[in-house]
Amino acid sequence: MNLTVLIYLCYGVVSLGLGIYYTSWWFIALAGYYLAIWFMEASIVRNITRRQNRRTELEYRRMHKIGAAILIMDAVLIVVVLLGIILGRTVKYPGIAIHITAIYDIVIVILAAYRLFRHMGDDSPVIVSSKCLNLTLAMTAILSLAAAGATRFLGELIPRRIVIGVVGIAVCGLNYAIGRYLIRLADRDGVVKAAK
Repeated sequence: MNLTVLIYLCYGVVSLGLGIYYTSWWFIALAGYYLAIWFMEASIVRNITRRQNRRTELEYRRMHKIGAAILIMDAVLIVVVLLGIILGRTVKYPGIAIHITAIYDIVIVILAAYRLFRHMGDDSPVIVSSKCLNLTLAMTAILSLAAAGATRFLGELIPRRIVIGVVGIAVCGLNYAIGRYLIRLADRDGVVKAAK
């Protein structure tokens, strides 16, 4: 199993455990988010191992579905950011959870950057989808880290709202652009490849 897929699964399970233990909807929602990404990434990895160097219509349809799923998850993320800005609601990470989250978020950002540059010249729909999914998750990890840090270290409500707002708008905008890029690329290249 791919290391990234294993990390997503582990963090999803840990978040679910924290959510159940602390009765926190934030951690339960985060677990659902990461488990959904784990499922998408696992299907991509499975497709990579089964179809080396073959671009089929199925790969482009999967790319389109992943782009649509990123847009749906981005809509949920926008609601979370708005709750952080308007209501000032964020999550307080209990005990060691903030340190686990920080380590995980840093690892995810490093892995996403590594995978982005490792497959720089590969234009396979499966590889592009995987890179975009990792980049989306890295952006969300940055938002999670910013929210955790703002809640923990910025006691006043206004600076916390500003940090969550600025980082949230940037992350949601980039995730939206990534989702639209995948859909547009799948539609354009999938139609061109099918016509040939």
